[in-house]
Amino acid sequence: MPQFMYPLLLIAVFMGFLLVSVGLSIYLWLRHLDKTFRTCPECTIRGAGEIQEVVEIERSSEIDYNRDWPRLIVTKHFEDHYACNSCGHTWTRRFHETEVKRYRAPAKEIQ
Repeated sequence: MPQFMYPLLLIAVFMGFLLVSVGLSIYLWLRHLDKTFRTCPECTIRGAGEIQEVVEIERSSEIDYNRDWPRLIVTKHFEDHYACNSCGHTWTRRFHETEVKRYRAPAKEIQ
């Protein structure tokens, strides 16, 4: 076996171990965030909240001509309705989502 194979094998094993450990860390962090986000405000049990319904409250759109290419900006406001599996408490959380789409033609051609 050539002498350069052993260091390459060590580097490959190290990189594989690094990728697996980073992936596992990201998975555990996202799981922790999910449980923290679904904590019941009444009984404070982590991860007890379950989404019952998602309601879109408002949708607004505007066109931004301040750049070389005009952009359509769509903002949606949502409300999540949660219920606790442990104590039955219900609560709501609001959030918004912004989507930016770019037109194909320059702003000079659209106006």
